[in-house]
Amino acid sequence: MKLNIKQGEIYMVNSTSLGHRPVLIISNNRINKFWTKVNVIKITSANVRNKRLPTHFPLDSTGMRIYGNMFIQVEEIHTVEKRDLGEKIGQISDKQLAEIIFLRKIVLDSPDRYEIEKIGEKIEAFERLLNEHEDDNESVFHEFLYENSFLLDLYGKPVSKPRFKYPTIIESPLRKAYVEPDFIIKYPNQQYKLVELEKPSKKVTTKRGYSSSEFTQPAFQIAEWNVFIAEHYEQIKADFPGINVNKKTMLVISRNRLKNFYGYSDIVEAKKILTAGYNIDEILTYDDLLDRAKEVYSRLLEITKI
Repeated sequence: MKLNIKQGEIYMVNSTSLGHRPVLIISNNRINKFWTKVNVIKITSANVRNKRLPTHFPLDSTGMRIYGNMFIQVEEIHTVEKRDLGEKIGQISDKQLAEIIFLRKIVLDSPDRYEIEKIGEKIEAFERLLNEHEDDNESVFHEFLYENSFLLDLYGKPVSKPRFKYPTIIESPLRKAYVEPDFIIKYPNQQYKLVELEKPSKKVTTKRGYSSSEFTQPAFQIAEWNVFIAEHYEQIKADFPGINVNKKTMLVISRNRLKNFYGYSDIVEAKKILTAGYNIDEILTYDDLLDRAKEVYSRLLEITKI
């Protein structure tokens, strides 16, 4: 029996109810570890009889042994025995997993159009804030994102400004009493994402294409958190059990403007290089947060028409 099955992984299944097809593991990792069954979502081809629904997510099958256009059918969950799972053929991104879980909740709760439109109003307010006050103190954006946490993450629950206190000042490399992420996003299964927020107006690179001080300073802070967790996990274990093995980091900074990424002609490629160079799992601009929220909102509006 497979024991190390993770949420978000894709397996081939061969069962009486589903036949032979790829499926997405949607049950949480605690269930996946201790139960003999797992909850899955079907993955189907684009050549379905009915028109594709807004609850059908297109699957990015790059690197998987799946051919043709495939879709994840979010509206249906099935339970299968672990013994019916065959080969693991891939894994979806954290971003898409979060969107699918968020959409599942919306489908189950069946909110009316008015409730969904309130989400749209929050997105519009966020866009106005960025366009009219992007040079304000980062605390303005911290407060807004905390109050509207779906903009920051669709799935997890944010903890604002948790303090990682050193046992003694002398044990801190820079003689600090503590280090403090802007957010820790807590997910089920003792998984976490540590988030640093910077002002939207900050420049990421210099005119010569090197990392700016406005970027390297928060990158250094993220490194401090990682070292603290590695060396002083016992100090935060009660509040964040498992964070020493199940964590990712994210930096939110700047806007999607080439003038903020001097030396690069492609912002996406710039962020790939910076994530690799500074050991940060994810670098997003505020525009990335906004675009992601708009995409999900558009899908939610489509669901209300079903």
